[in-house]
Amino acid sequence: FTTWAQAPQKEGFWLARGFRIGQARLLEVPAGTDPEAAVEVVYAGVTLGDPGGGRVRESGRELRVRFKLRRQAGRWKITEPGPEQLAPVLVESPSP
Repeated sequence: FTTWAQAPQKEGFWLARGFRIGQARLLEVPAGTDPEAAVEVVYAGVTLGDPGGGRVRESGRELRVRFKLRRQAGRWKITEPGPEQLAPVLVESPSP
């Protein structure tokens, strides 16, 4: 899914109630290089969580993340933001 050599470096994580994926757009790249694109994802109802399983604070705000992607070997992979820039985002799903 990513081009990262390591896992995200943040201790906490974000919990979101949902998300919206914006319209992807191709980026201009030098001839002969892998295609690149950008897309914004908006996570709704975001809460900061901690590794112990608790919720640090209820904010209910939106978190907007602009992802940069590169097509490698026929698959799109995230190149930015890097693992040091973004904590993982977990999307809540309703219980069955």
